[in-house]
Amino acid sequence: MFHVEFFENSNGVKPFKKWLNSLANDQYVIVINKIENRLSVLGTALFATRELKPLRSGVAEFVISVHQFEARIFVHLAAGKVFWVLGAYKKSGHASKRIQDLEIEKAVRALLELKIQGVYLDT
Repeated sequence: MFHVEFFENSNGVKPFKKWLNSLANDQYVIVINKIENRLSVLGTALFATRELKPLRSGVAEFVISVHQFEARIFVHLAAGKVFWVLGAYKKSGHASKRIQDLEIEKAVRALLELKIQGVYLDT
């Protein structure tokens, strides 16, 4: 089993939690279920599927696609057993490449901030 942690910035804000709380209730439930039943259970095995793919700079994308709802959750695998959730966006309404690139860049910056905070991230 893999442990899941949520990035908290230097202002005490957890961007993923903020995003999660902005979702409709059914979407919120989908995301929580996918994290609890897929990411934390199967972890690195998901790299062999379309659900988890490496992007860049230590950031990977956990893909959620259920019915008309699509979301991308950006994570970093630390010490081979902890997934740090760095951020997310709802792809269903924001399919542009520009938005995707901006969200990936935010995740990369969040990972850099975790390193600056001194969080143990050895992979």
